[in-house]
Amino acid sequence: MIKLGFTPELSNKAVKLYRTPHVDEGSLVASDEADRGQVSNVAAKLVMKFMWLGRVSRPDLLVAINACAGHITKWTTNDDKRMTRLAGYVAATLNMPRGSVQLAAPPLRRNL
Repeated sequence: MIKLGFTPELSNKAVKLYRTPHVDEGSLVASDEADRGQVSNVAAKLVMKFMWLGRVSRPDLLVAINACAGHITKWTTNDDKRMTRLAGYVAATLNMPRGSVQLAAPPLRRNL
């Protein structure tokens, strides 16, 4: 488990590490859709932090972030689970190599 400095909204607890950012929809309980989530009051702030991270350097997060972003106004306990899973994936992949491959440009020649 690891503590993420940019997610104090998740009760400032260490998050469990995950290999994927997505929650299996079969593991979400339908009755949790009626309960208000614990981080519902800061859900927009938390989602925006992850959106910035995804836009700047982590495009692998964008689908999971958008799943959470669609529920900001009706945040539930299941959305808490989705966000915790996303934070766990980010924590597990902090040292993962990212970025584009730099291809060497061919040398320029003048054809006169």
